[in-house]
Amino acid sequence: MSEPAIARARTGIYAKNEVEGVSPKRLQEFFTKTNGSYQVNKSIRDTCVFAVHNFLKDPPFGKLDFISCRNVLIYLEPYLQKKVFATFHYALNPGGFLLLGKSESVSHVQGLFAVADKTDKLFTRKDGPGRFTSESTQRSELLTNRATPTTETLSTDFQKIADELILSHYTPAGVLVNEAMDIVHFRGITAPYLEQVSGKPTHNLLQMAKHGLAFELRNLLHKVKKEQATVIKEDIPLQVNGSLQTISIEALPLPGTVEPHYLVLFHPAPLPTTTPSGIAPQESKTGTKKDDKDLRIHQLDRELAQTREDMRSITQDQEAVNEELQSANEELLSGSEELQSLNEELETGKEELQSTNEELTVVNQEINGLNEQVTAARNYAEAIIDTMRGPLLVLDTSLRIRTANAAFYKTFRVNELETEGILLYELGNAQWDIAKLRRMLGKVLPEKSAITDFEMTHTFPEIGERVMLLNAREIPNETSAEKLILLAIEDITAATKAHQVERQAQERVQFIADSLSPMPCRRKCGPPMPAARSLILIKPGLTTPGFRLRP
Repeated sequence: MSEPAIARARTGIYAKNEVEGVSPKRLQEFFTKTNGSYQVNKSIRDTCVFAVHNFLKDPPFGKLDFISCRNVLIYLEPYLQKKVFATFHYALNPGGFLLLGKSESVSHVQGLFAVADKTDKLFTRKDGPGRFTSESTQRSELLTNRATPTTETLSTDFQKIADELILSHYTPAGVLVNEAMDIVHFRGITAPYLEQVSGKPTHNLLQMAKHGLAFELRNLLHKVKKEQATVIKEDIPLQVNGSLQTISIEALPLPGTVEPHYLVLFHPAPLPTTTPSGIAPQESKTGTKKDDKDLRIHQLDRELAQTREDMRSITQDQEAVNEELQSANEELLSGSEELQSLNEELETGKEELQSTNEELTVVNQEINGLNEQVTAARNYAEAIIDTMRGPLLVLDTSLRIRTANAAFYKTFRVNELETEGILLYELGNAQWDIAKLRRMLGKVLPEKSAITDFEMTHTFPEIGERVMLLNAREIPNETSAEKLILLAIEDITAATKAHQVERQAQERVQFIADSLSPMPCRRKCGPPMPAARSLILIKPGLTTPGFRLRP
């Protein structure tokens, strides 16, 4: 998998639209809301490991209960498939499960896994020792194209066919074994030398070897592994079909293989030579017995010499192993002394850690107390904001709405889903896209200025014309580099209208007062006219019969 995808998985942060299918209860229990997104709680993230891992080369994770590897093995060669299954068997706990793709199976390694659910390709680990090989693989071992079955065609290479016939009819019987001495291939008829014993079936060469051959085969393969050269052992007695025969065993390593493999060949004893025609039967019989006796003595001498050579080799190996064990014992003794001193240091460190742990416990309790206080203060502040009658908005640097209070949703008839994470100018069919508001908010963060009692009149599609007082300032945040803006909105539409009505009423009263005061006479006449004793106000268009109005 790609490293960016794994890095994103480690953070566990999801946008609001990505967790719409999660219930509110689960969101509250397993997620934390941060910056308008939701993050998986740390207690859950600590139990998950996301890592780039190559199961062909990297050491496997241990003690696993379940492995899912679907539609991957179909692109690997059979050898790599066996290696992967061995790695999975090593990594799984007893009874662990392995899930494969629809076109994959464990038919090559039936001794490692058993079928748990054939339909869903679910397998369970069989009991047995696990083995992990850390050899790196070459790219050439991976299949670039899936092999397609080809139809059998007639061959014109008669020389190759003849070679195959000669090899199948005249080559000695033998087996191909791996480093664990398990037989991976049979060649020719091996029944005189190998047989299945009663009990659980096995392909181990030493367990299938007939009586007397296991010791010879073990020594022979030991020499081949040690010398990496062909080794032949002759005149080995063996009971074949009720008669004692001598055979020769040849073992040689296979060059150029990824894993060590060895070829073991069984050569039967040569046929006895015929009696010369010029010798009498009695003399021939006596000579044959004498020759058989001498041959037997010579054979026993050679076996004795070979046994002594084997014993000498085994003794040398044993002495070398004893020397290695002795040196290892001395290293262990010195290591034991070092471990003892380290143990004393660890005891001292443990005491220091214990005292530090006690201090950390006290600090942790203080932090928990502070967290409770912060949580209480935060809840207190949120409760105050939610109960405030005036609308409030918190904006980020790009003027996206981070959060809003209930008064804002109620006043402007929007909901939380339509508000949080949305640009202020795009909110509610762009009803907040006001040029004066853009200029005002654009100066808050760059100039670190505060906007106080900025009066703005705007007509909204849903609620009509509104007169608002806006107050904006930067929210101080020392724990984070992110800058936020607090925007408080006060709807003064009703107050403004009331003020206008009051002013109009005052103007009318002043007009009435001016009308009731005595008017000076500008002509040469008698004393000023007395003030009117009464006043009639008539609406335009209203007729009053019986009255005549004078200027």
